[in-house]
Amino acid sequence: MRPAAAAPSRCAPADRVGRKPVLIGGVAVAVVGSVPAYVLAGHGSLLSTLGAEVLLVVPAALVGMPATIVAVELVLPRIRATSTALACNVAYAVFGGTAPLLGALLTERFGRPAPGAYITAVAAIALVVVIVALPETRGRAWSSPCRPNAMVSPQAFGLHEEASRSDGHH
Repeated sequence: MRPAAAAPSRCAPADRVGRKPVLIGGVAVAVVGSVPAYVLAGHGSLLSTLGAEVLLVVPAALVGMPATIVAVELVLPRIRATSTALACNVAYAVFGGTAPLLGALLTERFGRPAPGAYITAVAAIALVVVIVALPETRGRAWSSPCRPNAMVSPQAFGLHEEASRSDGHH
């Protein structure tokens, strides 16, 4: 319930300044904060652990809602559910499913800050992708991802089929 209740406040900045700037900010925090978070966590005190958690949670909070909004806005309505579900679940399986093993291997081989360095590298790649390839979607009408200025026709929503069925035509 708390994430749902917090969603409006987490989405407001993306509505005010745009999705892309908020995503850039969140990913940039991940780039600069991940290694320090793992160094802090290694100190072993409650305060250092809480500081590490903040450094790791802030980027996730900044990126989570705007990324969800962008994922929905970039995909045509007729394939939106399937495409966003597929992308999300593959990413969770690949990155989330292997994270514990990869984190343990990196820590064993290179030391405590290594998982933070991995997060930094992945976030740096994501930052380049967001800056270079991600279009701003705030304020755009429902449009085709292939033609940003083209309005999606009623047929994309399946409305022509509904109208013909209600008239008795098939």
